[in-house]
Order: sequence, then structure tokens, then C-alpha cells
Amino acid sequence: MPARKKQHYVPRFYLKNFSNSLEGKSIGIFNIETEKFIPAGNLRGQAYKDYFYGKDGKLEDALGRIEGSASKIINNIIESKTYPVKDSEEHIIILTFTIFLQTRTQYAVDQGNEMADKIFKTIFYKDERLKDSVDDIKINIRNAPQNILGIAAMCIPITFDLSYKILYNKCNVGLLTSDNPVVFYNQFLESRKTIGSNVGFSTKGLQIFLPISPLFAIIFYDGGVYAVGNKKDKIIELHNDSDITQLNCLQILNSNENVYFNESLSQKHIIDMFRRIKKNRRKAKAFVHEYPGQIEQDGRMRSLILSHGHDIRIGLNLSFIRVIKRAKKYEVGNKAVHIRNERMHAIQSDFIDLVNRGIYAPNQFMSFLKDRGIRPST
Repeated sequence: MPARKKQHYVPRFYLKNFSNSLEGKSIGIFNIETEKFIPAGNLRGQAYKDYFYGKDGKLEDALGRIEGSASKIINNIIESKTYPVKDSEEHIIILTFTIFLQTRTQYAVDQGNEMADKIFKTIFYKDERLKDSVDDIKINIRNAPQNILGIAAMCIPITFDLSYKILYNKCNVGLLTSDNPVVFYNQFLESRKTIGSNVGFSTKGLQIFLPISPLFAIIFYDGGVYAVGNKKDKIIELHNDSDITQLNCLQILNSNENVYFNESLSQKHIIDMFRRIKKNRRKAKAFVHEYPGQIEQDGRMRSLILSHGHDIRIGLNLSFIRVIKRAKKYEVGNKAVHIRNERMHAIQSDFIDLVNRGIYAPNQFMSFLKDRGIRPST
């Protein structure tokens, strides 16, 4: 069966949670480029592209099945203020949905294409055959959404160790979202490691923020670095207006084109907030750096090419998050990469090797863990 032409990279069920009066048809929109405020835009017409995931419908259907499961869990969190137990099926579904949502958007595709193009130009500027025409060549990833989501699927297992809690907004101003709603951040390494990216899937100090309605958000975080609220509380009430403002600023800075909200946020509030922080908007989606090495015996110069996305860094200071004492003693040194969980990193490498050998399918990581007698949050 041919796929539907209009394919949403931010699910409609998700955006409906931010719709005006929760009626599901209109939503507030703020366009970043034009600074245009639309109090009641057409929700169906947001965050989609024709045949974004291809014309055969396979990837869209697979994502739809994940959305169907995730929507029930998210609605239950909102309606009954429940907390899916860590390592439960519901927890894994929400985590999977979050990681895929971070990597299935137009922003993710643009970032992947920008990175591929910059790597190509970095390499071939030095090629005598192409150096005069390399600027006329534009490199894009074939079937970019499929490829990027494939990489994400293999990375999901190394996020199983992340702790998570529900944030409950008790302030008068609602949480907003965007067309790129999953924010990766790292308060711990922000001031300690300034070169490269600090928000890789396996990086020490990783934080992941996802608002799921104007009143609720989910935070996944490195439990070996941060304490979030009181230890026993699974749902953290937020009474500090500054916390809500900062979480909303993350959405504005992480957005690609549009920010979405309901009637709890006024035009003045959003525009004032945007103009205060727009200088922090990312001017590039990807960075590629070349570090020249030594001349080898064959006379060729070998160099290291480092590529990464552009982290958001705004000195985030949320009242309900603190760095624990043990983490403060961690020596950053001059390491380029800081792995959060070396054991899980090694386990994932073993799994990928077995997938490549045809022993497991890419979606059988949980079976692999069960066969090895390993807990998902090991």
C-alpha cells in the first residue's frame, strides 16, 4: 500500500497535547525566522514533509507503531500522574520514542546532510582534481531519515542506564515545544570541556529534556552525576518560574523553524523571551574540524577529522538539579571523550558485532540482554 504523502516528523498526537484548549485542531505558532506570532494555526499543517520517510510506507508504519504505544503511556502520565517503573516495558517504549523523536526531524536530517557536506569539502579541498570546483558540489545523504534513524536504533541500548523522572509544572506559564522537541544538554561538562560535543548518547553527564504537555515534561539524566529533586520523588513539582522559563528557552534554541504552545503563553511573553536569547541560536548545525598530523614515510600528511553537532550552551541553572559530590571529584583531564558507562558501551559493541554476524536482528537487543542475564540499566 502506498504511503500517505503528508508525513509528520513530529507526531500529531504529540502536538495535540499543546493545542489550544486541547481541542486538537489549532495550536499557537511562533516562527523563528520571521518572528511572526500565530495564536491559532492549523495543527495538521505542522512539522511534516511530503514523503519524508519514503514512498513505500515501511518506515512510517514502523514509527507509527511506536507512536501508538508511546501515546497511551504519555496520556496516562498526563491524566493520572503515573510514573512508569524503571526498566519496565513502558519505560523502554518512552525512551525509544524519545531517542527516535530526536533523530527523525527535519533538523536531524539537515544536520546530517550539513555534516556530510562539510566532511567532503574538508577532504577534497586538497585534491588537485577537485579543489577548484569543490564549492560547486553539494553532498546530501541518500535516504537521510532512514539512515539517521538506523544509527539511532543501534544507539538506544546505551541510554538504558539513564535515570529518569517526570517534571510537573505548577507555575502559571505553560511549557512550550517545537519542531525539534527533544533537547540534549550537559550541565556537568558545559564548563569543564569546551572542545567538541558533550551530548553524545554515551557521554558522561548527559541530560535529555522532552516536554509532553504544557504541564508535564520528562527528563532522562546521568544518575551518576546529577540528583534531580528529592531522591524518593519520581514526579518533581516545579514552582519556580525561572525553571519554566529556562526549559522554554531550551525549546526555542533547539527549534528548527517553529515553536508551539497553547493559550497559556502570550505573544509578549514569547517574543520577549526569544529576543533575549536569540543571540544563542545555533548558526550552524554541524562542525567539522581537521587536526593535521605528521608526515608519514610515504610522504603523505595524515590528519584527524572531528565532526559533531552544535551543542546548546546557555549556563543552564535549574533549581531542581544539582551535581552530586562524587561527580564533582571527577577529573576531566584532556580526554576527548568521557564515557558514562563503560560496561554498557562494551555490551553494545558486542551486540553490534553479533548483529553483523547475523546472530541477532537490530531490534533484538532486549533478547540479547536476557540471553546474557544482563539488566537493561546495568
